[in-house]
Amino acid sequence: MKEKRSIQRVEFPSDFKNSTDIIAVKDVSEHGICVIMNEPYDVGRYFSRSFLLPSGAGINILGKVMWQKIKKHNEYETGIQFISLGSADREHLMRYIKNARK
Repeated sequence: MKEKRSIQRVEFPSDFKNSTDIIAVKDVSEHGICVIMNEPYDVGRYFSRSFLLPSGAGINILGKVMWQKIKKHNEYETGIQFISLGSADREHLMRYIKNARK
């Protein structure tokens, strides 16, 4: 299947802290993140979370659920587009993505 995205995503081995609805993080790009959740979220719902990059830098995001598909019982692959990402957070994230693409 051909990739529809114009922005390449990279694997993201991070866990969201204090989040009971996120099972895993699939990948991330400079525009959004894909997570596996244990509950459905409506498309258009806002999403606010904090997470740690492998470097230890904390990132705070505000995003919007753009799509979701069920993978299996109680597992929903969810695409979230970033709406707000502070300049320092964006810098840390971009550094991670650049290094992960090498």
